Amino acid sequence: MITAEKIILNRFAAIQRPTVLFGLKMKNIFQWTTDDIFKKILQGMGLSMLLILAGIVVTLTLEAWPAIKAIGPSFVTEKTWDPVFEEYGALVLFFRDSGNILSGPFDIFAVYVFHSAFSG
Repeated sequence: MITAEKIILNRFAAIQRPTVLFGLKMKNIFQWTTDDIFKKILQGMGLSMLLILAGIVVTLTLEAWPAIKAIGPSFVTEKTWDPVFEEYGALVLFFRDSGNILSGPFDIFAVYVFHSAFSG
């Protein structure tokens, strides 16, 4: 005899079966642990950071396009910065400070070498 209780149990058992999405077995939402929920939240935050970064790059490129078009690629390759003669080159700025992107890998390598030399 089929009772309402058996129908409800069979439907709940059907809900708990793992589903396949893009070839991967997915857990049902009822089987998620707090770690799974936390992982999904962190993945969403990471994706939102990438989207925000992409939006910043697109906005900066669109707003700077008139200057990029006027000055050209010589902005990155020239060393001279002279606003009087309208010569703008930012190459010297990349090498001037020790905390920039070009000297960063060397700094990390130096810390690694000294750390491994003195840490026994």
